[in-house]
Amino acid sequence: MVRTIATLAFFLCASMSASAGDHVRHCDAGEPHIRATAPVLAQALAEGVLESPTLEALVERIEASDLLVYLTFDRAMMPSIAGHITLMGSAGGRRYVRLSVNPRYDGRQRLAILGHELRHAVELADAEAVIDQPSLLSLYRRIGSGAVSARSRATRRSLPAAGCRTSSRGVSAHTPPERINALFQST
Repeated sequence: MVRTIATLAFFLCASMSASAGDHVRHCDAGEPHIRATAPVLAQALAEGVLESPTLEALVERIEASDLLVYLTFDRAMMPSIAGHITLMGSAGGRRYVRLSVNPRYDGRQRLAILGHELRHAVELADAEAVIDQPSLLSLYRRIGSGAVSARSRATRRSLPAAGCRTSSRGVSAHTPPERINALFQST
């Protein structure tokens, strides 16, 4: 619990120094529900929302929810993992989610990862009963399409959300970088 509070305090302080861009709708007291700890993540999201109606819809759904999503880089992430979300906990009528991105990905790859992981955040936003790890596991047992690991699941809805312009590209955060590059070079 102390570690969770310390982590949330860190992200709150870090997010105050990073601009989330004009695309983010504001909630109570003018604070965005999606907060970036690195300006480059805020910039990627802002540019993605302008380019992708799908990404814009995901952001709008999160902004209308009780979720606070912190975008961050995870430098300890294995190279084969592009991104993941973590339910940090709930307090004061809010649920806190950390969306981690592998910093080795950039450009369209980073945008695909953000889209994929934000789709997972929307799944959480739509499942208001998910407030802890047991309820999260129950949700993913119900909607998951298969375990990636003991702690990770992809869902039928998260895979298409990683497409940057449309959801018909067949791209996910788990798609190899070469395939993502090839798809976007052909447009």
